[in-house]
Amino acid sequence: MQDHIGISVSQHLIITQHQYHPDATGDFNILLNEILVVGKIVRNKIALSGIAEQLGENLNQTNVHGESMKNLDQISNELFKTRLLATGLIASYASEEDQDVTNADGKYTIAIDPCDGSSNIDCNVPVGTIFGIWKKGTELVGRNMVCSGYLLYGPSCMFVYTTGHGVNGFTYDPSIGEFILTHQNIKLPKHSKCYSINESYSQQWSDGVKKLVEWIKIPNKEEKRPYTARYVGSLVSDFHRNLLYGGIFIYPTDKLRLLYECNPLSFIIEQAGGMGIDGKTNILDIIPNNIHHRTPLYIGNKSDVLKAHDFLNDNQTLQIYSIEEKPDAYELVGNYHWNEWKDLYQDWGFDGPDSIANKWHKLTGQQIPKLFVGFIGDKFIGTVASVLDDMPGKDTGYMPWLSVLFVIPEYRKQGIATKLMEHCKSYFKSLGYKECYLWAEKPQWEAVYSKLGWTTVEKVDYSCYNNVPIMRIDL
Repeated sequence: MQDHIGISVSQHLIITQHQYHPDATGDFNILLNEILVVGKIVRNKIALSGIAEQLGENLNQTNVHGESMKNLDQISNELFKTRLLATGLIASYASEEDQDVTNADGKYTIAIDPCDGSSNIDCNVPVGTIFGIWKKGTELVGRNMVCSGYLLYGPSCMFVYTTGHGVNGFTYDPSIGEFILTHQNIKLPKHSKCYSINESYSQQWSDGVKKLVEWIKIPNKEEKRPYTARYVGSLVSDFHRNLLYGGIFIYPTDKLRLLYECNPLSFIIEQAGGMGIDGKTNILDIIPNNIHHRTPLYIGNKSDVLKAHDFLNDNQTLQIYSIEEKPDAYELVGNYHWNEWKDLYQDWGFDGPDSIANKWHKLTGQQIPKLFVGFIGDKFIGTVASVLDDMPGKDTGYMPWLSVLFVIPEYRKQGIATKLMEHCKSYFKSLGYKECYLWAEKPQWEAVYSKLGWTTVEKVDYSCYNNVPIMRIDL
């Protein structure tokens, strides 16, 4: 892509429209530049907040949502409405601050949150303006937007927008009065750094949200977890940080507005390689039931949002297979078992992950020993095996044993180990066995089982053979 760093928004629009819309009349350029003009005015009003106009103080009014209106809410709404309608390009103007849509004779519909995060003005937290634009007459679904963007009024003033051909960010240069391209073709980083959620409401979260946040906090070097908690409470501010650094913003309750908050930001994040959902459905596919339609929001890096979808929709269902049904798992078993029990496997004569994998390859298809592997979707979760071994100190012949229980660390608090063990016990029972056994030296083995997430150790009987504690489990 050609480097256009330093050009203005108007120049950038001319270049992109020439490439993607050669028949453009220039009207869209006029509309977007008028948004920027109002943004500059709002920026200056914010700079005076608390000094000349006390813009953060409440009016004796509430908006359509019953929220206390700030002076800046009202001022910014009137500025955007008046200036945009005056262009003659607006067919419908929908705002967070207005009960009804204002209709005119133009060619574009705009939905706007004139001052997102205004409750934070008094404490100098960045706030912003969020907007989405549709062509007149099109259904107000996110997929139909022709443009979305936001202005962020922070230490510097930024304008970020997309027309469906990438995301670009412009920084305001007050010395020349122009927004200059500083962030070209913004893409989300591969791995997230941050997660944003108001954790003071954690007692009210659904189990899915609780599991999602717990997963975010579990260390995983490959996936760069845990993420850092960053929550300002201003949607546009939290979104902008996560867009640049990678992350997920989580708002579990249906409070955020679809048309002028969630849709515009979801259009941007999708163009940057991410995704936005309401928990089940892509935000851009939701048909609003009114202009103030509310929705939950999970938005950010696509892998995190898909993980959120799985947790929220109980797609974290464990599937257990015999190893021969999942041939790709041999290598995974070798690597994970070697990393977890290297010293033990060396004592048994194994010299590395490959030798473990090869051992199970050779045993494939046998009734016993039988290795079972657990998966959630395509992700390897853990193992358990049914084996026959002799009872120490007893001439009892070979007895059924549960062995090589393993669960990858991030799933050890989700009851996976218990499900694996129950599956293996059922397998023994299907073969006609009445009981099976486990090594059970306390506290060593109990600590191992506890670490792996198996919490039923204390519920079984213990018997000692040759001074070695053995756990007997009746089937």
